[in-house]
Amino acid sequence: MTKEKMEKILHNLADARRLASKIAGRVKSGQVFAFYGDLGAGKTTLIQQIALKLGVEEPVTSPTFVIQKKYATNKGFDLIHIDCYRFHNAVEAQDIGLFELMNPSNVCFVEWADKIEPLLPKDTVRIFLAYLSETDRKVRIEGLDV
Repeated sequence: MTKEKMEKILHNLADARRLASKIAGRVKSGQVFAFYGDLGAGKTTLIQQIALKLGVEEPVTSPTFVIQKKYATNKGFDLIHIDCYRFHNAVEAQDIGLFELMNPSNVCFVEWADKIEPLLPKDTVRIFLAYLSETDRKVRIEGLDV
């Protein structure tokens, strides 16, 4: 993992959009982004905003029940959105073909990444979100210079 770290407080959706724009500008095919945070921390919201900046035209929703969804971007790669909330262990992620999804043709955004931590590549970008108030979220990004 690279040593870049950034911490920021998001006060509203406009702040999330600005951060999403910065993240989207650094996304490269083949990357894995791991999202951490409790329910309501803003993982899906931030992913939705990044997806918009990557040119995803269809609505991005949490794949909690279907586990993973694939979206076309206008950047020459697909965005794979994976939700590990329902996994009991990392073996279940292997069963859905996680390693096949993490390939140079895709970018993977993984919610509840702590459930599959041992399977994540060493160069995974890690994004930690914490609920501070109804409008405020704390974000820490490791492994990406934004």
